[in-house]
Amino acid sequence: MTPRPTTAHLLFDNIKLLALGGVGLVLLIAGGLDEFGRNFAIVMTVASLSIVGYRIRRATQTPAEDPMARPVTPTPSSDDRIRVLKRARMFVALAIIVLTVIFTIDLTSVERGTATSTSTWFPIAILYDLLGYWPAVLATPALGALLWFLAGRKITEAEGAGTET
Repeated sequence: MTPRPTTAHLLFDNIKLLALGGVGLVLLIAGGLDEFGRNFAIVMTVASLSIVGYRIRRATQTPAEDPMARPVTPTPSSDDRIRVLKRARMFVALAIIVLTVIFTIDLTSVERGTATSTSTWFPIAILYDLLGYWPAVLATPALGALLWFLAGRKITEAEGAGTET
Protein backbone atom coordinates (compact mmCIF):
# COMPACT_ATOMS: atom_id res chain seq x y z
CA MET A 1 0.00 0.00 0.00
CA THR A 2 1.48 3.31 -1.06
CA PRO A 3 0.78 6.38 1.05
CA ARG A 4 -1.31 9.13 -0.43
CA PRO A 5 0.87 12.05 -1.57
CA THR A 6 0.50 15.27 0.38
CA THR A 7 -0.66 18.46 -1.28
CA ALA A 8 2.77 20.00 -0.67
CA HIS A 9 4.39 17.07 -2.45
CA LEU A 10 1.98 17.43 -5.37
CA LEU A 11 2.67 21.16 -5.59
CA PHE A 12 6.41 20.49 -5.62
CA ASP A 13 5.99 17.95 -8.43
CA ASN A 14 4.17 20.59 -10.49
CA ILE A 15 6.50 23.49 -9.68
CA LYS A 16 7.25 24.26 -13.33
CA LEU A 17 3.60 24.64 -14.22
CA LEU A 18 3.00 26.69 -11.09
CA ALA A 19 5.90 28.97 -12.03
CA LEU A 20 4.51 29.35 -15.52
CA GLY A 21 1.12 30.28 -14.10
CA GLY A 22 2.80 32.71 -11.71
CA VAL A 23 4.68 34.40 -14.53
CA GLY A 24 1.42 34.75 -16.42
CA LEU A 25 -0.25 36.32 -13.39
CA VAL A 26 2.64 38.74 -12.88
CA LEU A 27 2.48 39.77 -16.52
CA LEU A 28 -1.25 40.35 -16.26
CA ILE A 29 -0.97 42.36 -13.05
CA ALA A 30 2.01 44.40 -14.25
CA GLY A 31 0.17 45.39 -17.39
CA GLY A 32 1.81 47.14 -20.30
CA LEU A 33 1.05 44.27 -22.66
CA ASP A 34 -0.45 44.62 -26.08
CA GLU A 35 -3.56 42.64 -26.99
CA PHE A 36 -1.65 39.55 -28.13
CA GLY A 37 0.55 39.55 -25.02
CA ARG A 38 -2.44 39.90 -22.72
CA ASN A 39 -4.31 37.08 -24.45
CA PHE A 40 -1.22 34.88 -24.41
CA ALA A 41 -0.67 35.53 -20.69
CA ILE A 42 -4.31 34.69 -19.94
CA VAL A 43 -4.17 31.43 -21.91
CA MET A 44 -0.81 30.48 -20.38
CA THR A 45 -2.00 31.17 -16.83
CA VAL A 46 -5.35 29.44 -17.17
CA ALA A 47 -3.88 26.39 -18.91
CA SER A 48 -1.00 25.84 -16.50
CA LEU A 49 -3.04 26.36 -13.35
CA SER A 50 -5.84 24.16 -14.71
CA ILE A 51 -3.40 21.34 -15.36
CA VAL A 52 -1.97 21.64 -11.84
CA GLY A 53 -5.46 21.67 -10.34
CA TYR A 54 -6.49 18.62 -12.35
CA ARG A 55 -3.38 16.69 -11.36
CA ILE A 56 -3.85 17.48 -7.66
CA ARG A 57 -7.56 16.63 -7.78
CA ARG A 58 -6.91 13.34 -9.56
CA ALA A 59 -4.13 12.33 -7.15
CA THR A 60 -6.11 13.15 -4.02
CA GLN A 61 -9.38 11.58 -5.12
CA THR A 62 -7.95 8.25 -6.25
CA PRO A 63 -7.62 5.87 -3.31
CA ALA A 64 -4.11 4.55 -2.79
CA GLU A 65 -5.45 0.98 -2.56
CA ASP A 66 -7.04 1.22 -5.99
CA PRO A 67 -5.01 -0.91 -8.43
CA MET A 68 -5.68 1.66 -11.15
CA ALA A 69 -4.06 4.42 -9.09
CA ARG A 70 -0.56 3.20 -9.91
CA PRO A 71 -0.80 0.77 -12.82
CA VAL A 72 1.99 -1.77 -12.88
CA THR A 73 3.07 -2.62 -16.37
CA PRO A 74 4.36 -6.17 -16.57
CA THR A 75 7.19 -7.09 -18.87
CA PRO A 76 5.59 -7.64 -22.26
CA SER A 77 5.66 -11.14 -23.67
CA SER A 78 7.81 -11.89 -26.69
CA ASP A 79 4.68 -12.12 -28.86
CA ASP A 80 3.65 -8.63 -27.77
CA ARG A 81 7.12 -7.27 -28.46
CA ILE A 82 7.17 -8.87 -31.90
CA ARG A 83 3.75 -7.44 -32.75
CA VAL A 84 4.76 -3.94 -31.63
CA LEU A 85 8.08 -4.08 -33.47
CA LYS A 86 6.43 -5.22 -36.69
CA ARG A 87 3.87 -2.42 -36.42
CA ALA A 88 6.61 0.13 -35.74
CA ARG A 89 8.54 -1.24 -38.71
CA MET A 90 5.57 -0.59 -40.98
CA PHE A 91 5.14 2.97 -39.65
CA VAL A 92 8.86 3.63 -40.19
CA ALA A 93 8.58 2.37 -43.76
CA LEU A 94 5.59 4.60 -44.44
CA ALA A 95 7.27 7.64 -42.85
CA ILE A 96 10.49 7.08 -44.80
CA ILE A 97 8.59 6.85 -48.09
CA VAL A 98 6.67 10.06 -47.38
CA LEU A 99 9.80 11.93 -46.23
CA THR A 100 11.79 10.74 -49.23
CA VAL A 101 9.12 12.02 -51.61
CA ILE A 102 8.91 15.38 -49.80
CA PHE A 103 12.68 15.87 -49.67
CA THR A 104 13.09 14.79 -53.29
CA ILE A 105 10.46 17.26 -54.50
CA ASP A 106 11.98 20.09 -52.45
CA LEU A 107 15.57 19.39 -53.48
CA THR A 108 14.60 18.87 -57.12
CA SER A 109 12.92 22.28 -57.21
CA VAL A 110 16.06 23.87 -55.74
CA GLU A 111 18.30 21.93 -58.14
CA ARG A 112 16.27 22.99 -61.19
CA GLY A 113 16.15 26.58 -60.03
CA THR A 114 12.36 26.81 -59.78
CA ALA A 115 12.67 27.57 -56.04
CA THR A 116 15.32 29.85 -54.61
CA SER A 117 15.06 28.29 -51.17
CA THR A 118 13.14 25.58 -49.38
CA SER A 119 12.62 24.40 -45.85
CA THR A 120 13.86 20.91 -45.21
CA TRP A 121 15.22 18.80 -42.41
CA PHE A 122 18.53 20.21 -41.12
CA PRO A 123 20.68 17.08 -41.72
CA ILE A 124 19.36 16.84 -45.28
CA ALA A 125 20.18 20.51 -45.88
CA ILE A 126 23.72 19.99 -44.57
CA LEU A 127 24.18 16.95 -46.82
CA TYR A 128 22.90 18.94 -49.80
CA ASP A 129 25.28 21.82 -49.08
CA LEU A 130 28.30 19.58 -48.51
CA LEU A 131 27.82 16.64 -50.88
CA GLY A 132 25.16 17.64 -53.39
CA TYR A 133 21.82 16.39 -54.64
CA TRP A 134 22.09 12.59 -54.70
CA PRO A 135 23.59 12.03 -51.24
CA ALA A 136 20.90 14.29 -49.77
CA VAL A 137 18.11 12.50 -51.64
CA LEU A 138 19.42 9.02 -50.79
CA ALA A 139 20.09 9.75 -47.11
CA THR A 140 16.47 9.26 -46.05
CA PRO A 141 16.05 5.84 -47.72
CA ALA A 142 19.42 4.82 -46.24
CA LEU A 143 18.22 5.82 -42.78
CA GLY A 144 15.00 3.89 -43.40
CA ALA A 145 16.93 0.80 -44.47
CA LEU A 146 19.08 1.03 -41.33
CA LEU A 147 16.03 1.34 -39.07
CA TRP A 148 14.31 -1.52 -40.93
CA PHE A 149 17.39 -3.72 -40.43
CA LEU A 150 17.70 -2.85 -36.73
CA ALA A 151 14.00 -3.54 -36.13
CA GLY A 152 14.42 -6.87 -37.94
CA ARG A 153 17.28 -7.79 -35.59
CA LYS A 154 15.12 -6.90 -32.58
CA ILE A 155 12.31 -9.07 -33.97
CA THR A 156 14.73 -11.97 -34.45
CA GLU A 157 15.98 -11.53 -30.86
CA ALA A 158 12.42 -11.47 -29.56
CA GLU A 159 11.54 -14.59 -31.55
CA GLY A 160 14.61 -16.31 -30.14
CA ALA A 161 13.68 -15.29 -26.61
CA GLY A 162 10.15 -16.60 -27.16
CA THR A 163 11.34 -20.08 -28.15
CA GLU A 164 13.73 -20.39 -25.17
CA THR A 165 11.00 -20.07 -22.56
